[in-house]
Amino acid sequence: MFVKPDGSPLKILVRGDCTCRRSLALNPDLFAAKPTVVQNGKSPMVLFLDALDGRTVSKEFLASISDVDAMQPTLQRYYIGQADREVVNETGADLLMLDSYADMNFELWEDEAGAKFWIHPAHLRDRDSFIKRHRKLGRRTLDQSVNEAVELIVSIRRKNPGVPVLFLNQQTDYYPKLDNRLEYYDFGRLVAERVDGVYWGGVEPKDALELADIGSCGPGNTLHFQGSTYRRMLERAFDSGLRAALAGASASQAPSAPAATATVTAADKAGPVGDVEIPHVTLSFSRNSRSCGEACTVFVDQSEKGLANYLHYASSGDFVARRFTPMLIPVDEVLDFAGWEAHIKTFGKGARLRQKKKAIAQNYYVKPFAWRLFIPDIHAANTSKEIRSGGAIRPTLTRSIEEMGGAPDRRYEVALPKCQNHWAMTFGVFQAAPGHMQGSVQVDERLVGYISLRRTGEVAVYSQILGHGDHLDHGILTLLHHEVIRWLSEHRESFTRGLKYVMYGGKENGTSELLRFKRQAGFRPHYVTAMTQ
Repeated sequence: MFVKPDGSPLKILVRGDCTCRRSLALNPDLFAAKPTVVQNGKSPMVLFLDALDGRTVSKEFLASISDVDAMQPTLQRYYIGQADREVVNETGADLLMLDSYADMNFELWEDEAGAKFWIHPAHLRDRDSFIKRHRKLGRRTLDQSVNEAVELIVSIRRKNPGVPVLFLNQQTDYYPKLDNRLEYYDFGRLVAERVDGVYWGGVEPKDALELADIGSCGPGNTLHFQGSTYRRMLERAFDSGLRAALAGASASQAPSAPAATATVTAADKAGPVGDVEIPHVTLSFSRNSRSCGEACTVFVDQSEKGLANYLHYASSGDFVARRFTPMLIPVDEVLDFAGWEAHIKTFGKGARLRQKKKAIAQNYYVKPFAWRLFIPDIHAANTSKEIRSGGAIRPTLTRSIEEMGGAPDRRYEVALPKCQNHWAMTFGVFQAAPGHMQGSVQVDERLVGYISLRRTGEVAVYSQILGHGDHLDHGILTLLHHEVIRWLSEHRESFTRGLKYVMYGGKENGTSELLRFKRQAGFRPHYVTAMTQ
């Protein structure tokens, strides 16, 4: 039974649709007292993450692009309701419920500000105008959905520490429209493998489903089932640990800051190192230096905005973990580059070093380069794949050569930093290519991957790491990463003096494949407080 020790009602947050709603409504005997439920549905996980970043569409906007009055009442409610985001701001929850339907079903669009939403094409007021002004994203991939669910759980737990999660599967066995999306039957299982305290209700065999509302989704079709079908899902979750988790639930618990260390989640345990602790470190964005000028202030301001979802700022009071957990390499570990390389050989049983040797054997090499000289090759690399381990490529990577500044008409040289504490450089991985041109300039080499490295005080960030799709299997990114680390270790008396950490995104960013790459590359999760001056 869903019950709190004092018998008072549970508070349940629901980011889900009919599976969550019906499982609760059709099994009232599970509750000692009727629960308080806050439900937002008909919205993929990523829409809630957008809301956390301040990007969301309004109900007025949705009504402006679609003829809501012409919709059936149920569609009206669902369509306008996609703008509801209360669950991300609620506190005092005893349970978070998720289901798979919205991510499995809805095709998304994006406005100019990056806010995502879905439409019913038949009800658009002006289809041509809408298409010109909005970008079609389509449905999420399973990898995207899993990563986004993990991020959402982490975010909601910041206001509801330790809240258990019940993940239910939307059965679509009697809804042929989604027959090509059955990989989502693994959605809940994959999330539970990534995050502690997530309990999955499993999948019901088709012949065990007890149907309800037949014909509600077309002749002979339904997405609804009897209460006993959902009850079996709930019992699986109970037996896997949810019952015990709820027995300790307390709606009076308030958000609290994580300690300086915290046990890693299942996402980390999937990597090459098992149970470790996440250290809490403090670093400075600004260091007093005669080389700092007015441009450095602008540089620091830009870095603060870019890292707002990763770093806690000392000026904001008591420490609070951010949406993403930064992945760092302490620079002290790489001063002896050969020793560092030998150490990370143990991660992934040396798989990354074998990749590096493959790249060297095929005569790839690494060096800093002038961005403007290689814009055509950068464009070719950016657009060589539609999906990467971080997910679908961002709009900034689909810009044309002209939008990026155009092909070069003269040779540009590498510009070395003017301030050793605040600078940006790009490192590229190349292959010799006699006669190869960039615009009207003969360069005799081909750029096939790059890292954009941005130093702000005591941290240097990989703001972009990307390789051409045709060369990724040759180990180019491992070679590139190692050579950047070597460069940092060799410039300790100049451009990297006082540098403490190298950062590559967050633990929760991208797919499990990307997390594996980061860990095998030597990056580890850290909580970070940043100090600015």
